[in-house]
Amino acid sequence: MQNKDKCIAIFKTFMKIGAFTFGGGYAMLPMIERSMVQQKKWITEEEMTDMVAISEATPGPIMVNLATFVGSKIAGVPGAIMATLGDCSIILCNNNYSYVYETNKRYDACKIRFCWNKSGGFSISCKSDRSCLSWMQ
Repeated sequence: MQNKDKCIAIFKTFMKIGAFTFGGGYAMLPMIERSMVQQKKWITEEEMTDMVAISEATPGPIMVNLATFVGSKIAGVPGAIMATLGDCSIILCNNNYSYVYETNKRYDACKIRFCWNKSGGFSISCKSDRSCLSWMQ
């Protein structure tokens, strides 16, 4: 598998884990182990144990640290970036949606549009006049 394909697979895997797991980073550990160790066999069980221990000791959220470590082990720095973005993407999208929704309650002229593009990502656009877009400044 090429590095680009690995990075995409890492992003998708961590995006699924981040989207469908509730309860924080420790609740995500079984899904990561099942996905990375048992199904895809990208890392061994010993490596997983070591990465969890390092992620607990490193400042910051355990899931973000673990995603970074696993991504760097699989595909280097690009893998680390893609794993971290994949893990955080659902939360960031949810926060952006909440912000846009709450803001548009005050600016009724805004019409929110979610656009899925061909590469699998999406964008949020506000289609209206300039007065609506002033909240972005």
